[in-house]
Amino acid sequence: MCRRINQGLLISECYKELDAQLKFRETLKNIDKEEAVAYMNSIKEDVVKFEEKMKQQTEDQLEKKKCYATELRKQIEETKNAAAAKEREEFEAEKQDQANMIKYLQDIKEYEAQQLQNKKQKLKQFFKDAIEEKKQFDLELKHEEEFEDRAYEIYRNAKLRIQKLHKAMKLKEKEEREQRTQIITEKYSELLKSKVDMGEQLLKKAQQEQEKQYQEKQRMRKERENQMRKELQDYQLEVLATKAKQAQEERDMKMWETMQRFKRSECDEKYRDEERKKNRDKKIEYGNEIKRYINERIAERIEEKLSGEKAADVTKIIEKENQKVLDYAEEVINESKDVRPLYPILKAAEECKREMGLIQPKKKGETIIEKPKRKRRMRRCTKFVPEDKICYL
Repeated sequence: MCRRINQGLLISECYKELDAQLKFRETLKNIDKEEAVAYMNSIKEDVVKFEEKMKQQTEDQLEKKKCYATELRKQIEETKNAAAAKEREEFEAEKQDQANMIKYLQDIKEYEAQQLQNKKQKLKQFFKDAIEEKKQFDLELKHEEEFEDRAYEIYRNAKLRIQKLHKAMKLKEKEEREQRTQIITEKYSELLKSKVDMGEQLLKKAQQEQEKQYQEKQRMRKERENQMRKELQDYQLEVLATKAKQAQEERDMKMWETMQRFKRSECDEKYRDEERKKNRDKKIEYGNEIKRYINERIAERIEEKLSGEKAADVTKIIEKENQKVLDYAEEVINESKDVRPLYPILKAAEECKREMGLIQPKKKGETIIEKPKRKRRMRRCTKFVPEDKICYL
């Protein structure tokens, strides 16, 4: 753009030199006309060549502008396509990330459901085993109660049998005593009749003997009773020892079951702690993945923001360069006032402003068709003016 202003400045300088030459020619009226005409022709040829050169440069510049506009449109199109492709890729990536996240959550839910099902099955099996153990314990308790009932029945029957035997022995002893009394009475009845004096002695002796026999029988009976009582006590002690042993075995069994339940509960608690730790680790890992994903997205957004800021910086740089061009054009115009023609410089400055976008170019189809005004007749000077008299503004 500064080059264009310099070109306008060069054209203005050419016009200035042309005016100076024309003024100089006016001072040299005595120079040969042919030389003047030749000189003018050479000047004209130079002007024509210069105009052709400027036209060629203008055409080249227009061609360059067209190529630049085409390249710019192509780059804009490529940028749009790249941005659209990038947006599609980001959308697909986000869609894939979302699908992966949904799948990961679904897998976690399925795993938790499977773990819950396994826990339910284990709990069900535990209750089933507990019910079986209770049934077994009830059955053993029933057997023990039946055993105790049988033992009590045996003890009761033995006691009844001992009582019956004791009654029978008393009855038998009584009968034997009566029989012996009868025999002794019959045996000594005759002696009593013959020997009345000795009767009392014999009777007394018989009574003593009978009493002695009775005492012996009582002693034997007591010994038998003591023996039966001792056997019964031994049996009771044996039954009590058996019951104590069974009670101790039951206590040991209950203690063992309690220890087993405690160990099972401890194992289950340890297993639950491990499961909770695994789930916590998985949740922490999942949270770290989400944080990593969010940090990546934030980094991408920051990068996009920085790219936008860079674009804004480029825009500011372009605006600064444009302002430099405008300041240079204003400086050239101020220096050229009253020194050289301003039209080429103003034209170049206007084209620069139009390229910068400060002046909106006219678009096709936007021109307002107005009613053609009445053409005024232009006044033309019919008087011939020689070229050396022409004065350019």
